[in-house]
Amino acid sequence: MAGDPNEFEPFLDVNDVAKMLRFSGQHIRRLAEQKIIPAKKYGKEWRFLRSDLFRGHKEMSGIRITEVPSVSVEQPTPAPRRPRGRPARP
Repeated sequence: MAGDPNEFEPFLDVNDVAKMLRFSGQHIRRLAEQKIIPAKKYGKEWRFLRSDLFRGHKEMSGIRITEVPSVSVEQPTPAPRRPRGRPARP
């Protein structure tokens, strides 16, 4: 965190991050495994630094799309409708 560079920043666990980001613990683990959010794995447990999460969020929010290619999409022709009810007797 900001302040003294020698200040100790405690690690957050999956449940802490899940509450902060309002996701399930399973989703947070999946994001960590896919390296979408910064994390370290100690044994079987994932650990996070709050400063890394906020830094990663600021970097991801800076992504800008400059041009969106135009793509024409043809609508499929609908299938003919089947008559409802019983077929008429001859």
